[in-house]
Amino acid sequence: MKKIKLALMTVFLSTMVMAQVDSSQIEAEEAKIDSESAKAEANESKRRAEEEKKKRDQIQGEAKSLSEKYKKIEQQSKEQQAESEKQSQQFKKEQDEAQGQIKKTDEEIARTQKRIQEIKDKTAKAKEEKEKMVEQKKETDKVLKKYQDDAKDAEKEQHKADQESEKTKVETVALQKEQRINEQKLAKSKQDTEKAKAQLASNKLKMEQEKSKTENELKKINAEIEKNSSTIKDLEKELKQVTEQSEKAQSEAKKAKGDLEKATSQREDLKKKTEQAKKEFQENTRNLEKENAKLHQEQSALKAENDQQAVIVRNQEEVLKKLTGEQAKLKEDIDRVKKDRDQKSARNKELETKTQEDKIKIETLTSELETEKTKLETEKIKNDALEAKNKENKAQIDEKQDALKKTKKKK
Repeated sequence: MKKIKLALMTVFLSTMVMAQVDSSQIEAEEAKIDSESAKAEANESKRRAEEEKKKRDQIQGEAKSLSEKYKKIEQQSKEQQAESEKQSQQFKKEQDEAQGQIKKTDEEIARTQKRIQEIKDKTAKAKEEKEKMVEQKKETDKVLKKYQDDAKDAEKEQHKADQESEKTKVETVALQKEQRINEQKLAKSKQDTEKAKAQLASNKLKMEQEKSKTENELKKINAEIEKNSSTIKDLEKELKQVTEQSEKAQSEAKKAKGDLEKATSQREDLKKKTEQAKKEFQENTRNLEKENAKLHQEQSALKAENDQQAVIVRNQEEVLKKLTGEQAKLKEDIDRVKKDRDQKSARNKELETKTQEDKIKIETLTSELETEKTKLETEKIKNDALEAKNKENKAQIDEKQDALKKTKKKK
């Protein structure tokens, strides 16, 4: 601007020297120079104002862009923080669920171990009871053997009584007196023998249902009965012969009668004892069979229960194995979730750091924007002053031009 003024002044002075005009022309030229100078200053102010406006618009655009970027970063930060909080809550929820599942699994394992221990105790108790049953069975076998031995002794006594009876019958052959009484006695003896035979046959049928040991003894008894039957038949034949000689033996009949009655009484007593022993033996045998059946039933039930307990133990072991696997899987899931949480926590820290850096940048840019705004306001004030000065200069120029026109009209 100073250079322009200097150039104009130089031109003005040259014009004054060369043309040698009067003072009015000089004033007119000065006014013209001032007008051109004011116009040049106005153009320069306008140019500076346009540049300042462009700069201001650029700064406002940058500030707006930075503001939008800051808002976007702030929104992303909020979203990341919300996502992080959501993931943290989800992780806490999953962790609580995992801890609850682990606690539940531990309780189930404890219950399973307790059940297994109860099954082991029950199995040991059942084994102990089984051993007791085995001992009871041994005792029962001993008692059964004792009854079998007693039965054999009773059969021996019966055989001995039969021998004595045969001896008595042989002695009866010599009897000659009281033939009818002897025949009646013999008939009664025969009847008793038949009854004994029928009873022994019935006993034989019952004894066939017993164990193999008692069957052998019944066969012996039946053989003895058959032998007795054969002997009775022989005695009947001999009795027929004795009848013919009975008259000769009357004197000895009384003595023989007494001996026969005594032998018969002994035989009846022995027979009763034998029958009683057989009944007791049969009753004891039935009781033993019932006891054995009961023991077998209890043994089968115990075996079934042991098998069932074994199945339960296997099932519990499988459940325990499954629960252990699930617990390991839960621990792996917990480790995985913890690792994911740590990664997300580190990522959140990075985002927080970046957010802080962006905030600092935005604050810096905001400060710069405020500074530029202040500068813009200052330039605006200057521009307003220049515009006022320009208006003032324009008014002066107009005034001088009017004066110049008036001067020219006077001339």
